[in-house]
Amino acid sequence: MRRRVVPVLVAAVLAAGCQGPSADPPSGGLALRVEQLPGGPLPAGEISLPRYVLYADGTLIAADGTEGGLPVAKTYHLTAAAFRRMYDRAASAGLAEAHDYDRQAPDAPTLVITLVTSTGRSRTRVTAPDPEASGAAGDAVRAVAFSPTNLTASDLTGTPSRYAPTQVAVNSAYATAGTTAPAWPLDALGIGASVNGGHCVDYPVSKVDDLARHRPADGRWSNGGATYQVFFRPLLPDEGDCATLN
Repeated sequence: MRRRVVPVLVAAVLAAGCQGPSADPPSGGLALRVEQLPGGPLPAGEISLPRYVLYADGTLIAADGTEGGLPVAKTYHLTAAAFRRMYDRAASAGLAEAHDYDRQAPDAPTLVITLVTSTGRSRTRVTAPDPEASGAAGDAVRAVAFSPTNLTASDLTGTPSRYAPTQVAVNSAYATAGTTAPAWPLDALGIGASVNGGHCVDYPVSKVDDLARHRPADGRWSNGGATYQVFFRPLLPDEGDCATLN
């Protein structure tokens, strides 16, 4: 039964909610952000893209896998009506107020939802998210479900395209020495903003795009006599620099 039910829940994202909207979107910038954190602690230095972010102008950027060591994303431009349906569904699930739906589930993933309104922003956390769960936690998970396959031509103002960042965050954390770690060719590693146990510096995409896509298989580089695990992460439009990733 689960395999037959879940697609229906996902498809409901762009359908109008049963309740009326309970919040007004912001006039610009970020409107909705959905990310899932894995169970247990992240490896030091690891940074990843959110599942998707939705901006007030209708731009939606969704994670779309990786190319080598570089996370990639796809950009969709929603019509005003499609944006409102998606935003109102989240607001109608009560996400304009912060909630913490915690469950005793060791090493379970956590869904983190940020909803921005005309008056502020709220963050909701759902431990062990289940789209078939009853109650407010299940409502929250269903309200922010998204699949690009559920977008129709009438929901979009143009053809989806690969997200083209201008800056890429490079986060480095100390690692055990590898036998073949190549020398890092740019500025010294181990410096910069502290992000998830690593040190982060942002670079123009032109400087690190090729490095990220063709990184060593184990992601390790040598620099200054030490070995580092290096992670790459495109910065999104609302992320000015590495410090905004905290």
